[in-house]
Amino acid sequence: MSGPSCPAAENEIVSMSDIAYASHGTVSGPKHWRTLVILSALMAFGALATDMYLPALPSMSLALHAEPGSIELTISGYVVGFSLGQLLWGPIGD
Repeated sequence: MSGPSCPAAENEIVSMSDIAYASHGTVSGPKHWRTLVILSALMAFGALATDMYLPALPSMSLALHAEPGSIELTISGYVVGFSLGQLLWGPIGD
């Protein structure tokens, strides 16, 4: 038999997305959309965390009785840590 093998030929229960992938070589179906939504939400965490943190900097400075410069170092630490995580995890994810 030439071409990709069809999972239905092995007498096992398969979904329509598996058959579509085996016959056309395309990825579709609700399982793949769920993965896309989860990965998109994870990518949004970096921007969301920064957008929530920045307006709170003056209040944090007052509540912790700290200088604004030292509170601003926490956001710098977050950005450096996030970029190191992207640098290290990016090649592993690829």
